[in-house]
Amino acid sequence: MEVFASAKVNLCLDILDRDSNGYHKIQTVYYETKQLQNKLDILSSKENPDMSTLSSPCKSAIQILKSKFKIDKNPEIIINRNIPFSSGLGGESSNAAAILKALNKLWSLNLKNDELRKIAAEIGMDVPFFIEGGLALGTSFGEEITQLENLDLEIEINPKSLDSKNKTANAYESLDLEKCGLNTKKTKHLLEGIKTKNLMLIKENLHNDFETITTVQKGEHLSGSGPSTFKLEV
Repeated sequence: MEVFASAKVNLCLDILDRDSNGYHKIQTVYYETKQLQNKLDILSSKENPDMSTLSSPCKSAIQILKSKFKIDKNPEIIINRNIPFSSGLGGESSNAAAILKALNKLWSLNLKNDELRKIAAEIGMDVPFFIEGGLALGTSFGEEITQLENLDLEIEINPKSLDSKNKTANAYESLDLEKCGLNTKKTKHLLEGIKTKNLMLIKENLHNDFETITTVQKGEHLSGSGPSTFKLEV
C-alpha cells in the first residue's frame, strides 16, 4: 500500500499555560499543506521487519495497534522523506498518522476517525490532527481537534531542520510565559477570517508565540517551534 504524509504549518500558536507536569497548554490552527509530502510504502507483513529507519512515533503507531488489538503481524514500512526532521512541519507525526490509517485498513480494524485520534494522542500531540488533516483548531495540548472548513491557501514554505533530539522541549523551556498568550484576540480574528474566507484577515493575524524567542524575516512566520518558516500569499 502506498500512502502519503503531508506537512503542516501553524497559522497561529498561542502558548497559554504550563501544567504541573511541565506540559504546555496551547491553542493553534493547523493547516495541512501538500507542498511537502513523505511517501510511505507499507508492505505485506514480515516476521522480523527492519524498523531501524523508523522514528519513535512511527514505531509507537505500530506497537500500540498491535498491543490494543492483539495483532501478531508486522508490517514492513519504507519511507521516502521530503519533510525534514526537527523542522516544525510535523513530518514524523504525519508519518505516524499515515501508518495508523493504513494499518487500520490492512488489518481490517474498522476504527473510525474519533477512535484513531484517541490512539494518535498516545503517540504525540500533533498526531491527532493528521488523522483528517485539512484545517483545524487544536486545543488543550494541541491534541483536541476541531475541524474547520478547509481553504485552499497559497503557502510558501522555507523548510529548515535543527539537528537536536530535544528541539521542541528545549524551545518550550526557553520561553518566558509572561510574554506568551498575549495574542488570543488575533486568534479570534484569524478564525473569523477562516469562517468568512477573508484571506487578508487571515494573513494579518498570523502569529506564533515562539517568535518571542526566534527572530523571523518580515512577512514570515514560524511553524510550530521552528526553525521552518512560511509565508501566506494573498
